[in-house]
Amino acid sequence: MSQRNITTDLLNRRIQENRALSFQRHYHVTDPFIKRLGLEAELQGHTGCVNCLEWNEKGDLLASGSDDQHVMVWDPLRHRKLMSMHTGHAANIFSVKFLPHSGDRILVTGAADTKVHVHDISVKETIHMFSDHTNRVKRIATAPMWPNTFWSAAEDGVIRQYDLRESSKCSDVLIDLTEYCGQLVEAKCLAVNPRDNNYLAVGANGPFVRLYDIRMIHNHRKSLSQSAGVYTFCDKQKPIPDGAGQYYVAGHLPVKLPIIITGCVCWWPPM
Repeated sequence: MSQRNITTDLLNRRIQENRALSFQRHYHVTDPFIKRLGLEAELQGHTGCVNCLEWNEKGDLLASGSDDQHVMVWDPLRHRKLMSMHTGHAANIFSVKFLPHSGDRILVTGAADTKVHVHDISVKETIHMFSDHTNRVKRIATAPMWPNTFWSAAEDGVIRQYDLRESSKCSDVLIDLTEYCGQLVEAKCLAVNPRDNNYLAVGANGPFVRLYDIRMIHNHRKSLSQSAGVYTFCDKQKPIPDGAGQYYVAGHLPVKLPIIITGCVCWWPPM
């Protein structure tokens, strides 16, 4: 029996829909790939499943979030735990992010308790708590261009925007997927373009990756509020303008699968 060739299999996957699942199963993990991997160290400290990891900008710190509701910061090169704190969450932590330009002091977490918390890890204090989502928070995203701003995606189908300069403890609805996809839609992931922070990619329960121009959304809503004479960030009159959103789907995905979830999105190259 001849060995399979990945180049040929990639071509077959593109032109034959029924080859997609076979390709996924065969190449999910391969023996040559495993043989090239080596375990350098295990960082031990959490008492529950570790759901999320995040490097700082320099790459010399690693933050982790867990079912134990703690965040920890590690020196991965020396295999040392530098800090551990309880986040105040009441359920599993699904996302953790360093806030840009904060000197690696500020961490943002999102959890299954529907909450988003902001922490100053230099003093081990939770300094902001947001309770605007109505379902599990799955991802947090940040942008170097806006160091006081970040976003969250939750299974209530809403993408929210936070500005820590505002005195209000509430966030704004940037994108409400339920207006376009129905009440059962769940936002699973999001990522800001690291080269141009105006672009936000969103994944949900479906095969599509949605790409939004944040700048166009903000400008559109400002024009709506000015014409109405009252500022309403979440104006129900066409909150997403034409051209601000694009849909992408991988051509190899089998169209007959009943459930497809976009669980992770990232930009490449990262920088």
